[in-house]
Amino acid sequence: MYGYRQGLSLAQIKCVLIAVTKSFDCTSNALTFGEDLPKCNAARARLHTKQGKRKGKQQRSYNTKKKHTKTKKIFFHLVKETQRKQVSMGCCASSSSDEEKPRGKKGTESMQRENVKKLLFLGPGGCGKSTLFKQLRQTFGEDIEKEERVLFHDHIWSFIIETVQCVLGLIGGKSELSEQAQGAYEIMLNVDAKSRIDMDMAAQIKLLWKEDVFKEVFEEE
Repeated sequence: MYGYRQGLSLAQIKCVLIAVTKSFDCTSNALTFGEDLPKCNAARARLHTKQGKRKGKQQRSYNTKKKHTKTKKIFFHLVKETQRKQVSMGCCASSSSDEEKPRGKKGTESMQRENVKKLLFLGPGGCGKSTLFKQLRQTFGEDIEKEERVLFHDHIWSFIIETVQCVLGLIGGKSELSEQAQGAYEIMLNVDAKSRIDMDMAAQIKLLWKEDVFKEVFEEE
């Protein structure tokens, strides 16, 4: 009854009983079960085969589950690491966070500023600092555009008027000039330095330039 409760067949139960009685020298037992020995051996072999297959299936199932569990752990670990580092999988390169991007940009700008070579031009007004810079730019840098050249007109006109007024102040009076140039003397001393040089003003400057004393003072200074 115990064998049936465990799910064993009659042949399997007999095999168990024979195995137990083999340890005793009992003729009655041998005669009783002797005729069933081949069947018992076959049943025992089938039992071992079934048990081996069952164990093999259980072992393979266990190994498969173990591999799947390990794979899942590795996968979730990689996902967490990817989210933490914010890796951009499209280019296989790390992508900086929003807080790091401004720092990187500032660092690049700082390096660019450090690589810039600075040159300081020292000298009094009208000595040619701007002229030298423009010449360097035109020779070694970008050419000056036509629209930018127009912006230089006011600076050139102002520089000419200031120079004429400076020379007239060093002459010592209009008496040193001819009668024709004395009118130009009065006009140029009273003109605004920021004025635009038109044809009339250009004519007055031309008269003053013809005077020898004007040229002498200009060359000396």
